[in-house]
Amino acid sequence: MTHPSDIDKYDNSADGKYEWALSALDVLASMRTFQDIVNKQSAKDELYLAARIFVNQLISMDCVAFMEINSDDMSFVLADCFPEEQDVYIQEIIDDQIEKGNFAWAIQQNKIVSIALQKDKSLLLHALVTPLGVKGMFVGILDSTIENMQGIALDTVSVVIQNLSSSLDTYFSKQLVNNYNQQLEVTIKYRTRELEEAKKLAEAANVAKSEFLASMSHELNTPFNIIFGYLDLMMEDLELVSKDDARFSMIEDLKKITTATKSLNKMVSNIVYLAKLESGRIKPNSTAFLVKEMLQKLAQSHKDNVKINKNVLNVNFRSEQLLIENDQQLIEKAIDNLLDNACKFTKNGTIEILVSNREVNEKIAFVISVIDTGIGIEDDNLKMLCSSFTQADGSEQRRFEGLGLGLAITNRLCHLIGATLELKSKPGEGANFSIILPL
Repeated sequence: MTHPSDIDKYDNSADGKYEWALSALDVLASMRTFQDIVNKQSAKDELYLAARIFVNQLISMDCVAFMEINSDDMSFVLADCFPEEQDVYIQEIIDDQIEKGNFAWAIQQNKIVSIALQKDKSLLLHALVTPLGVKGMFVGILDSTIENMQGIALDTVSVVIQNLSSSLDTYFSKQLVNNYNQQLEVTIKYRTRELEEAKKLAEAANVAKSEFLASMSHELNTPFNIIFGYLDLMMEDLELVSKDDARFSMIEDLKKITTATKSLNKMVSNIVYLAKLESGRIKPNSTAFLVKEMLQKLAQSHKDNVKINKNVLNVNFRSEQLLIENDQQLIEKAIDNLLDNACKFTKNGTIEILVSNREVNEKIAFVISVIDTGIGIEDDNLKMLCSSFTQADGSEQRRFEGLGLGLAITNRLCHLIGATLELKSKPGEGANFSIILPL
C-alpha cells in the first residue's frame, strides 16, 4: 500500500495522477477495515484516532483536529488535536475562521473545503454532519496549497470524514441511550425506595391499627353488654304489661332495637377479631374433639338466623371420622361465619352442613362444607371475596347488611389451622364453601 507522505511529490503528470489514484483506491478499499475498527471502538477518542490514521495515509498534514459543538451555547469546542502541543495554535486559527464566517460557509458546503493561510499553509475544513444535525468540524493544516493536490485526494478524505460522522452519530446515540437508561435506573431505584418506605409505613400503621383494635376488645364490648342488659330488663318489664297497656306496642320496637344492636355488636366483634388475627394474637391450640357435637351446637345457635329468611338448615354426615384433632374454637368460628353468609344470601331455600372425606394429594382429608341455594357468586368475584371489607359488588353490599369480613376471617383462620378454604358457586344456583382439613 502506498502512503504519500508529501503531497508536493505528486505532480500534475499522468504518472503522478496515476500513482496517487492507486494510493487513494488502496485507502478506499481499506474503508471496510476502517468501518470495522470504528464500530469496535467504545471511546470517542479512539474514533478520532482511527480517522486521523486514515486521513494521514491520504494526505500528510502538520496538524489534525476535531471540533465538537457545545449543545449549551452552540460554540465549537476543541475535542481532539494532534500533535497535542498545537492546540493553542489550532484554537487561534479556528477562532479567526469562525469570526470571518468560514466555519458557517464550510458547514453549508457539506464537503471538504480548503482555505489559504499565511506562510504557504492551507486549512482543510469538513463538517461532521449526521442525520441529527451538525456535530462538529474536521480541521487539517497542510504545508502545501490546494492547487498541488489531486481532487480525488480530497474526495477520499471526505469519505473518511463521512464514515467518522456516521460512527460519531452512533456513538452519541448510544451515549444518549446510556444516559437515559442510567437516569431511568436512578429514577426506578428512587421510586422503588419510596414505595418500599411507603409500604413499610403502611404496614407499620396497619400493625399499629390492629394492635390498637385488638387491645380495645374489652373497652368495645363493655358498652354493648350494658346495652343488652338494659334491653333485657326493659323487655322483661314490657312482657308483664297487658295488651291494652299503651306500652305494649313498644315490644316490637324493642325487638328491632335489640336486633340492630346485635348486628352492630357482631360487626364490631368481627373487626376486633380480624385485628387480633392480623396482629398475631390468635394462636391455634390443637385438641381432640367430636365434630358432630360441635356442628349440632352451631346449627342450634343459628336456629333464629335461619328462620329470618324462611330457610331450612340440615346437618348431614358422609364420613365415619367423627373425632378429629385441631383447634375447635377456630373451626367453630370459621363455620359460624360461613353459616352467617349462607343465611344472609339465601331466601326460602336450603342450607346444608355436610361432613365428608376427600382424597387430596393421595391422602385422605376431612371436609366440612356449608352449601346453600342462595343467589350464588359470579366467577370474577370469587377470588376477591376473601379480601377484608369485600362483598360480591356494590349493589350486593347495599342489599345485604355487613362489612364483608366473614370470609376474610374464615380464610385467615383456615391458613392458621393448616386448612384450605374452597369456594364453588354459580349465579342463581347457590354456593358451596368447604373447609378442607388434612388428617
